[in-house]
Amino acid sequence: MMGEGVNAAEPEKDEGVLVLTDANFAEATAKNSDGFLVEFYAPWCGHCKSLAPEYAAAAKTLASKDPPRYIGKVDATVQEKTAKRFGVEGYPTLKWFVDSKDSEYTGGRTADTIVSWIMKKTGPASAALACDKLIDTVKGNKLNLVLFGE
Repeated sequence: MMGEGVNAAEPEKDEGVLVLTDANFAEATAKNSDGFLVEFYAPWCGHCKSLAPEYAAAAKTLASKDPPRYIGKVDATVQEKTAKRFGVEGYPTLKWFVDSKDSEYTGGRTADTIVSWIMKKTGPASAALACDKLIDTVKGNKLNLVLFGE
């Protein structure tokens, strides 16, 4: 039954990336108000095609964090209203949203640099780890470690 108070459906995911439209963009940015990275792209854009696997890998890593973080994308050639609203003129354009307000994304274009930039913006400055979890946490990761204790 459709009526007042009915929320739009959750955005679809494409390889872990939220697919945003003119209809669900405002709700998605409001729901992720602590920080939400959005890529405005064109399907024919070569740079967008190069970014896609890195962006999907970043989405997978961010979704596994505690708490999970999400990133979105907008096909600016179809969702023209949203693209125009945020002054998108080139592709890909990445924007960072906090409390539904946009600002420039100043991070890199690889999965690691995207995750690192977002974690610096949204995560705690440090994390406590139990000794028995240390090896699993640092294996394969770039990590700065400072030990305070006996």
